[in-house]
Amino acid sequence: MTKLEVLHRLRQAGGEYVSSAVLCEELHLSRNSVWKAVNRLREEGYPITAVTNRGYRLELDEVPDQLQKERILEKLTTRMLGRSLCILPTITSTNAYARPYADDPNKEGMVVLAEWQSAGRGKNGRRFESAEGGLYFSAILNPNRLMPALPKLRESVAHAVQNAIEIETGCVPVFAPPNELLVDGKKLCGILSEVRIESESERITSMIVGIGIYCNNRSFLEADGRVSLREIIGHPVDRNALAAQVLNQIEENILSIH
Repeated sequence: MTKLEVLHRLRQAGGEYVSSAVLCEELHLSRNSVWKAVNRLREEGYPITAVTNRGYRLELDEVPDQLQKERILEKLTTRMLGRSLCILPTITSTNAYARPYADDPNKEGMVVLAEWQSAGRGKNGRRFESAEGGLYFSAILNPNRLMPALPKLRESVAHAVQNAIEIETGCVPVFAPPNELLVDGKKLCGILSEVRIESESERITSMIVGIGIYCNNRSFLEADGRVSLREIIGHPVDRNALAAQVLNQIEENILSIH
């Protein structure tokens, strides 16, 4: 938590210097603990400047566009979803990675993110293009609902992603059932849900929700029928903040379903 607390405080400063004394006093840390936390953050790519008699400053304009666990956790308000979280540089598919854990009740809320998927899947087994710059992740849910609730669960997830995108970027995508979000008819997001059902009770025992959002991807060809948030709003998206917001919205929406 020490590293996360220091990072959060430096972010709050908005690019201004925060003295070591202030960090120690506000976070109840020793100077050595602050120094170690800053060094660990630097090792992870955070551009932190240190100046004698002024303190530490996070160079906000130079923060790398990479998924980082600490930056997601600092914006997470969930009780369960995303509290177990891993980030991988490259993977075939986040859904495939999560699948072996789906039946373990201790893995409820687990989320796996990837910078790039080599074999991302969309509806009907189609390939889902997953180049670097997007937000690709899967979450394990244990909704414990009867099978007839499945359409509502899927729709609830889609609306959660809609809400998160609007909150973080101001962009309002349109839900195109069963699993896409569009902007001006172009694909912005795909959602793939995999469920396991207990045959006797017809209850949904687990649900893996895979979400792919085109965020800071390079420009797509018009013929591709896809679009990124960066193209829409004209500047890069904070993918970590968006990831946290999507998880916050999903948990809130799922818990409201009876």
